[in-house]
Amino acid sequence: MCASPPSELTGSQSISPPGARKVFEYRGIVPAVAAEVFPLLCPVREYDWIDDWRCEIQYTESGVAEFGCAFRTELQAGESWICSRYEPGIAIQYVVWLSVGWMILDGELSDRGDGSSELRWRRTFTATSDAGRVAFEALDADAVEAQMRALHGKLVAYLDQSTHISGSSDPSWRKQKQP
Repeated sequence: MCASPPSELTGSQSISPPGARKVFEYRGIVPAVAAEVFPLLCPVREYDWIDDWRCEIQYTESGVAEFGCAFRTELQAGESWICSRYEPGIAIQYVVWLSVGWMILDGELSDRGDGSSELRWRRTFTATSDAGRVAFEALDADAVEAQMRALHGKLVAYLDQSTHISGSSDPSWRKQKQP
């Protein structure tokens, strides 16, 4: 038996109609093991490989991504991000407040056993208003995939360049600070 909601609740309640949530997934192979790729999935380290990346760090104890790390971007209309999952070498998740709803960005890495990794991204958009519903329903799967493919290409190019510059297929030199 389902209990009815308490009578003290005030304000309006609504259940999102169909179409208020959209999910997009992208998978790609990157030329490095997960432990080497994971640190690059950080708002600070993204400056290394995303040429037009800009963010304002709001909170981090370590100076890089960590559970609870918070930052803001102006990719669309001023987004607030918080790292809600942080498992080094395995998975990272950001919850992003957009002006019309939420996006959850899940990233998962798995080593392939040949020095490369599979990187899986999942974007879950949830509208919190009619404007959000309209905006998210208008998201085009091909356009979102093209955006993710472009980011993937930048990451692969960075990893390829780093390996080429080092003169070795062992990218452990990347851990060292460059002068």
